[in-house]
Formats: sequence, C-alpha cells, structure tokens
Amino acid sequence: MGTILLVECKNRAKITGVTVLRNLSFVMDAKGCRTGLIVSMSGFSKVAVEQSIRLACQGKSILLIDGDDLSDIAGGIHPSTLVKRKHCTLQKEIEDNLGQLY
Repeated sequence: MGTILLVECKNRAKITGVTVLRNLSFVMDAKGCRTGLIVSMSGFSKVAVEQSIRLACQGKSILLIDGDDLSDIAGGIHPSTLVKRKHCTLQKEIEDNLGQLY
C-alpha cells in the first residue's frame, strides 16, 4: 500500500460522491502518495465506487470506509484488518472488472 496513507473523513447526511475521490486523488498526486482512505458515515455513490476501481487500475488505491465498516470496528474488528480486507476487495474488483472499465 505504500508508506504514506492520506485519510479524509466525511460526516454528512448525503452519500459521498465522486468529487471527494477526485479531490483526494489530486492531493495524493501532490504528496506522492499511492494510497488514500475516505471514511463516510453515509456511504458512497455508485459513481464514486466505480471511480475508486478505475483509480486502482492506474495504481492509486482509495479505500472506501462506510458507517457499516465503522460499526464492525466498534464491534471488535481491528482497523488494520478492515483496511487489509478493503484493499483485497479492491484488488479483486480490479481483476473481475478490468475488461469492463474502459
């Protein structure tokens, strides 16, 4: 995943859209970072999830953590376990959808 991990948190009533991912992607480029994490209590739009997969195909991982994931942490799952699980899921999405993304 890299040595630098940028994190952005959103606590809004609306789901988090693709603009937040694009903005974090620009910051990651400026910082030379390949991995980011966005925490959104209300979840993510379909377009944001798709953009996360597209960016991962380009070597930039932005992991999406929602309210259910935070509940898992509160329930006892270690945060590093959750992040590893999310990273593995993103890698599987790349493999499963590579031909459909472009």
